[in-house]
Amino acid sequence: MKKTYFNNMLIKGCMAFVYAVVLCGLSTSCSKDDDDSDDESKHRRTATTFDDLAFFQDTFIDVDSLGNFLHRNIGQPIATLDQDTTHLFVGVKDIEEALKYFDMSLAPDIERRLSSTHNYIYTLSDVKGNEQGTVSFAPGTEDKHVAEMIINLPDLKHFRRITFLENSAWPYQFKSGRYRLGDSRKEDIEVVYWDGWSRTAHYTQTFVCIREKGNGVKPLYVGLTGDFWDARDHRVQSDYCPKPGTASQIANITKKDFDFFKACFSAAGMSLDAGWLYWINDIELGILTTDCGCICLSDGTIDYWDIQWQTPKKRIVMKIDWEDD
Repeated sequence: MKKTYFNNMLIKGCMAFVYAVVLCGLSTSCSKDDDDSDDESKHRRTATTFDDLAFFQDTFIDVDSLGNFLHRNIGQPIATLDQDTTHLFVGVKDIEEALKYFDMSLAPDIERRLSSTHNYIYTLSDVKGNEQGTVSFAPGTEDKHVAEMIINLPDLKHFRRITFLENSAWPYQFKSGRYRLGDSRKEDIEVVYWDGWSRTAHYTQTFVCIREKGNGVKPLYVGLTGDFWDARDHRVQSDYCPKPGTASQIANITKKDFDFFKACFSAAGMSLDAGWLYWINDIELGILTTDCGCICLSDGTIDYWDIQWQTPKKRIVMKIDWEDD
């Protein structure tokens, strides 16, 4: 399957051109020493506040820059249970698995608490602290309903409620995916990039399965590019490159069993090591500044680096999360 499109970027102040990224190759190695990041003048900051709504949105349904529906990642409507397509369902083994999905949907700046009754309600906010609404989690009260998420986020797109069902109650016969956890696959990628002219190129990228297909859950494949990219000239604005919410979701998976995934990526010809950073699909524009986000897949830290006046080079983390497989 070939799927790529690039989001338009705003031009501010003195910025004249916006470039797209060339995504290609197989990963070999990447470290803070190798990628120019020893020069801390290029490191703007480590993120401590986030757009909580965007994180939550990315976990379940991907949208474009205008909020248009692209695809579901986790959760699907089931017409036989509810005609409302904004009501999504996910099959789980138990409430602990449901809580994992809930937790991964929350941005890192949301302070978690423990509840012996598994009842939670959190207020989401943007990077400036402005409240965006609430999300809640509670055990289910109907037969075969493990848990319910009730969502009160006015600006959320395309869904408003999530029900976690027992896997045994899933109304469709489950067919396992082609790839198991740790399996690798190759994907032919068609990308548009800029080298003075707009061009189209084709590459083959290797991906590793880090989440298998489930009931109402798409499989998740992750790849690491082979080359270092100067994000000043090669912007990370592809559907293959994760936005912060999805990137954080990837890190939440890899960091919990890092040695296993490191071995899987190594077997697939890609290097994954603790402390290494990868560009993600996140550009922040100021009047005279441009910062690009990157993520550490061993601990989930998101950093921003100056690409307006400096030229840090890093590899890119890539993903496929739209295939039903």
